[in-house]
Amino acid sequence: MIRDHIQNPNKVEGDLDVTGNVSGATYGSDSSVTDAELLYINTLTSNAQDQIDSKAAAGANSDITSLTGLNSNVGIGTSSPDAPLHIDKDNTVNHIHLEAGTGTDDDVTIGFEITDTEKFSIGIDNSDGDKFKISNRLSIGDYPRLIIDTSGNVGIGTSPETIFEIKDTSGSGSGYIKFSGDVDNTYGTYWIMGESVLQIGTDSSSRGIALQINEVTKMTLDTSGNVGIGTTSPGSKLAAVGLPEYADNAAAKTGGLSDGDFYHTAGVLKVTYTP
Repeated sequence: MIRDHIQNPNKVEGDLDVTGNVSGATYGSDSSVTDAELLYINTLTSNAQDQIDSKAAAGANSDITSLTGLNSNVGIGTSSPDAPLHIDKDNTVNHIHLEAGTGTDDDVTIGFEITDTEKFSIGIDNSDGDKFKISNRLSIGDYPRLIIDTSGNVGIGTSPETIFEIKDTSGSGSGYIKFSGDVDNTYGTYWIMGESVLQIGTDSSSRGIALQINEVTKMTLDTSGNVGIGTTSPGSKLAAVGLPEYADNAAAKTGGLSDGDFYHTAGVLKVTYTP
C-alpha cells in the first residue's frame, strides 16, 4: 500500500505488491501534482489500468493495495523507468522510507532471493530490541550474519555485547580472521582462536611478523623462526640488541636492574638475581 503519494511523495508505508504486467500510465487525480510526485507505470494491461483508474477516481489519497497483470518497469518520480523499480526525486536527499506498524513484532525489512536458492534480508528486527540485521533468510530474525544494536555495537555471527565481536558459527571450533595483503589474495595475516591456543601468523613463507610501538619495530619474528629484540635481522634463534653491560650481577643490581632482567658482560648474556 502506498499512502500520501502526493502530500508526502518520499514516504512509503506497508507493502507494495506487484504481480503480472505494466507501461504508459500515471496515477494521480490532483491537478496540482507535479511530474516528480507521480507514479509512472509502463505498458499497463487493461486489467491493471482499470485498477489504477478506479483508485484515481476515488481521490488522490486512495490506497493502491495491489496491481495484477504487470510485467514491465515501474517509475516513481520519473516517466522513463529503466529498471523494475526506478525512483527519482529532484531533491538534495533521496531515500526510501519504510515504517513499521505499532506492534511489537512489526519488522521493517527488504528481502533478496535468487530462484528459491539463496535468500538474504536486511532490516530492523523489532522483536529483538530494534537491532539492524543482515540475515541469511527472508525472516530477519533467522540466521543473522551481521547485527548492529542501538548502541552501535557490531556483531558478526553473534549479538554483540561490546563495540565489535566476531563469532565462528561454522561449528569447526575455531574463529578465523584473515586480512588479505593484495588484490589477488596471494598472502595475508590471520588470527585463529583454537580450542586451546590463539594463533597469529601469515600464510606466506617470505613474510615475517613484527611488533611495533609508534610505528617502530621492537620485536621481530623472521621467516626462519628467529626472534630479534631491538633488531629486525636476528641471526640466531634469539638476538637481543641494546642490552646494558655490567661487570657482574652486583653491578647490574646497583645499576638499577631487577631480578630476571638481562644484561651482558663482554658479550656474554647474563640475568640478574638475588643471591
